[in-house]
Amino acid sequence: MDYSTWKKNTTYNYHQIQTSSLLWPSLAIDWLPNTGKTASRNDYSSNKDVNNNNTTNTNNISHVEKLAISTFSNNVNSIESLLLVNANIIDLNSNNSSNLQNFDYSIDKEEFNYSLPLPHLKNTKELHKIDTDVLIDEPEIKTVTNSIGLQQRIPHNGDINRIKYCPLHSDLLATSSDSGLVRIFDRTRKPNNFNIKDLTNDNNNSNDNNNNSDNDNDNVTSTIETCDILLKYHTSESWTLDWNPNKFTIATAANDGIIAIWDLQSQFYPPPKKKFSTLTTNQTCTLTEPILNIPAHNYGVNEIKWIPDHNSLIASVGEDGKCTIWDIRNPSSSQRVKEFISKEPLNTVDINPFNTLQLVSGSSNGLINIFDVRNDSIPIINSTQHKDSITATKYSPNKSNLLVSSSVDSTVVLWDTEDLTPIFVHGGHLLPVNDVTWAPDMDVPTLASCSNDNSIHIWQPILPI
Repeated sequence: MDYSTWKKNTTYNYHQIQTSSLLWPSLAIDWLPNTGKTASRNDYSSNKDVNNNNTTNTNNISHVEKLAISTFSNNVNSIESLLLVNANIIDLNSNNSSNLQNFDYSIDKEEFNYSLPLPHLKNTKELHKIDTDVLIDEPEIKTVTNSIGLQQRIPHNGDINRIKYCPLHSDLLATSSDSGLVRIFDRTRKPNNFNIKDLTNDNNNSNDNNNNSDNDNDNVTSTIETCDILLKYHTSESWTLDWNPNKFTIATAANDGIIAIWDLQSQFYPPPKKKFSTLTTNQTCTLTEPILNIPAHNYGVNEIKWIPDHNSLIASVGEDGKCTIWDIRNPSSSQRVKEFISKEPLNTVDINPFNTLQLVSGSSNGLINIFDVRNDSIPIINSTQHKDSITATKYSPNKSNLLVSSSVDSTVVLWDTEDLTPIFVHGGHLLPVNDVTWAPDMDVPTLASCSNDNSIHIWQPILPI
């Protein structure tokens, strides 16, 4: 399906869709749990900053959801950003949701935008991408309107390949990076924004006071580490991590082929609590020895996932084409409980939260496999709907029969897990889709996806009954 065909049919295929342009592509996205906050037209004025966002509960049209996204400047910036953004999700059951007075028509995107403004950080351009086509036709237009508001911008050393919030404490965000370092941030201990000048130990342009917070490409010799916990063990790039859903344990893995298990409850000793006014006062705890390391895969580990109802079982996939389930109860000799072998490298893995005996893998040739761990190593179902490498496979947290996958072929596909039938194809991205995430607390299936085309899409598909 080409983009123009997809665009013409959005009215018939979506309950709602919101598209936003970023300054840089995003490699990772994660939808955080709902804070329970509702939004109404009386909540915000157009000139309110992010720190002044008291809400009322009259004339509710939408509710506010929070997402974490990354930036990927390809070394243009000396520091990347971990962005916390708010999105207004329209309540389709509201009496006011169909009132056109609540929406503005965007000529540049040819779609209606919800006109209730979101609080947005000042002095940053991360969520605004200059549209050259619009500038040619209408030079007075400087940026493309976005449907998300930037709430917090946290500095990050190196590329952010994966973001995961802690299920036991959603203010804790973990990231994996191109250096193999894994960082954990408590976002409540961070300012809402940062200036690159405050984070460099040596800066050749230190006498230039005219630079703002977006000039992150200055020549610097080193930057201050701003995370709260630094896991320093892997020797090569890391694309995956996963929090244990039942305790403060995190698993990390990298291209070095090793899975590392960290018990934060016993290994981490937090610094004395204080109110941080600047990032330079941050105290980072560095951990270098996991409680367990598993030589898991030849040529690298691509994804790991804890079995949801078990504290000591973890699944992994790698470049060697193996999908393995590990039992870590015996630290001296972690054993393979089950192993499935593919002819192609495996990029992704996930476990069905409603049936933990079922897992899915996605391969580098676009193949989706569903396995039953009780059966032999042959998949019970597979599909070749995607035409290129799989970048994410994730079961719905709310619907037992829904699975989503994203791919380098620029599409996102929703599947019925009963027979792995594709029931919806999101074709709105123009370049490879890097990641996709489910809204964890919404009854109506709602997703967000990020792509190399610098876009974030938030969408509710109309699915077959």
